[in-house]
Amino acid sequence: MMRRCIVALLFLAIAACASAPRVTVPTLAYAVPAVNPASYTVADTTSVLVRGGRGQSLNTTIALLARATVGMHVDSTGMLASIRLESVDGTFQAGDSVAFRVDSSAVPSGAALLRMSRSGADSTMHLPSVGRALTRFIGGESFYYQFFPRLPGGTVAAGTVWTDTLRLSDEGAGVQSRTETIVSSSLTGDTAIDGRVLRVIVSRFTTSVDVNGIVDGMQVSQRLVGSGEATTLWDESASLLFSREETVTSTGTMDLPGANLRSVPVEARTRRVVRLLP
Repeated sequence: MMRRCIVALLFLAIAACASAPRVTVPTLAYAVPAVNPASYTVADTTSVLVRGGRGQSLNTTIALLARATVGMHVDSTGMLASIRLESVDGTFQAGDSVAFRVDSSAVPSGAALLRMSRSGADSTMHLPSVGRALTRFIGGESFYYQFFPRLPGGTVAAGTVWTDTLRLSDEGAGVQSRTETIVSSSLTGDTAIDGRVLRVIVSRFTTSVDVNGIVDGMQVSQRLVGSGEATTLWDESASLLFSREETVTSTGTMDLPGANLRSVPVEARTRRVVRLLP
């Protein structure tokens, strides 16, 4: 009887193992993608409200629509990403008036080079020289790093959370900025678009920005702190970013010593969409 029970249990265990569905754990990591290079659009709108004294305020809006080509290759050290700006259309609006515009004639001739790991962009190897007009829209590292949201760099189960700290520098038009962002992301599931099965990554983050420099001949310093959230769609089969949408809301103060203005309240809101072109 005991042998029969043991045999019966073994049979049931084998049958259960044979009929159990095979679970595939997603791999979220950068590699040379199936589509290489890939083309992306970037739509970025930032609104800044500066509240002056005596009830006065100034609302400015910076809007950018750009197209870029992103390529990946492997050298003796590891992976490199190249990002080449192809076209831009930007407006800087102060109040109800457009202060100036920028178009594709301002596109730099070179490409940015970033050293990559399986988790994303780790360091900057080269940034192309950008003209003064375009630096109001594309200041440096932050534009190029947005094509590479941080990934865990390996297999990950749904619900797993990973955290990254990003420190980026931008410089242009006489102004330097330093940004620190702490991002917590998790894989929440899948979705399908145009026959592609895409991994859905939801991120929440906090950010701080320090800005110093000279604008229109006046010394300016500004510090903003804020928070935001983003949704990334990742094509695992192609090792490729499909899209990323994020919003950031920040508050802080600005100093203009030359105008005898200190601790002027500032509010900023950014919405950014990066999307793969077909």
